[in-house]
Amino acid sequence: MRSSYSSSSSGAINIAMSAQKLEVDNRISLRFYYRIADNILRQGLV
Repeated sequence: MRSSYSSSSSGAINIAMSAQKLEVDNRISLRFYYRIADNILRQGLV
């Protein structure tokens, strides 16, 4: 996993610049996407 972040001169992380574009499958519930995001964030905090 890459650990490079796009940041502005104020030091804030620019999410739009550092996030990968993801195609959304509308057949999958939004709750499932939130669960995936939660797991990814937890892995980042380890």
